[in-house]
Amino acid sequence: MLNSVEAGTSVVTIPANVWEVIQTQAESLKSKDKQIDELVALLKQQIAEGKKMPAQQGGNATSAVAG
Repeated sequence: MLNSVEAGTSVVTIPANVWEVIQTQAESLKSKDKQIDELVALLKQQIAEGKKMPAQQGGNATSAVAG
């Protein structure tokens, strides 16, 4: 609900149960953001480590996935 208080200002009234849902969702998003940040950091680390390793000379390269 939007209630006009003064010219140029307003107050928004939100029921307590709705506010609880908003707060819960905000916490969930913070947690997901942290997980994504950690994943990005791990990927960057793996990419940096991969760049440090010299490529095999000759022969066939293999990976743990492809065998």
